[in-house]
Amino acid sequence: MFFPIPQICDLGFAKKVVDKTYTLCGTPEYLAPEIIMSKGHDKAVDYWSYGVLVYELFASVTPFFRPRSSQLDMFKRIVSGQFTMPGYIDSQAAKLIRDGLLKRRPTERLGNLSRGYLDIKASDWFSKAGILWGAYLQKIQKAPWVPRVKNQFDSSNFDKFDDVKTREMSLTAKEQELFKAF
Repeated sequence: MFFPIPQICDLGFAKKVVDKTYTLCGTPEYLAPEIIMSKGHDKAVDYWSYGVLVYELFASVTPFFRPRSSQLDMFKRIVSGQFTMPGYIDSQAAKLIRDGLLKRRPTERLGNLSRGYLDIKASDWFSKAGILWGAYLQKIQKAPWVPRVKNQFDSSNFDKFDDVKTREMSLTAKEQELFKAF
C-alpha cells in the first residue's frame, strides 16, 4: 500500500497572481486574516488554509469554529489569531500549526519565508512521520499502517458509535423566526 498522491481536479477559481490579489472566495473557516481584512493577499493564504486543514484533521473541527457563534465572531477570532490547541494533538504537529502555519502575519508564516514550502517539508512533524519526499513523489513511499479488510464492504476499521446517545437539537426562538416563511 502506498500514500496516495493528491491530484488537482479543478482549477475553476485559479488565477495567476504576480503580486497581490483582492479576490474573496473560499470556505469562511479557512480564510486567512489578510483576506478578511481586505489587505490584499498572495500565496501565504494557502499556507494558512493548510494549517487549518491539518488542525481539522486532528481535532475534527476547525480552529476558529465555536458552536452557536456567528460568522462575524469567527472572523474576529481569525483576525486576532485566537484558538486553542487540544492537548491530544501531537506536539510536533501543534508546533507546525501554531508556530508556523497559523501565524497572523503572512511575512512570519511558514511556507512564506525565504525557503518557501521547504520549511514545511523540513518541519519536525514530517520528519517524525518518516516521510521520504523523494519516495513519496515517485509513489513508492510505503504506508505506515495498512488496515486489514475482508472485502470492499468491510467497515470493521471504522469507529463504532452505538453507545453515543443522540440528543435532539432544538432551535432558539430567534432561529425559528428565520424559518417562519417556509
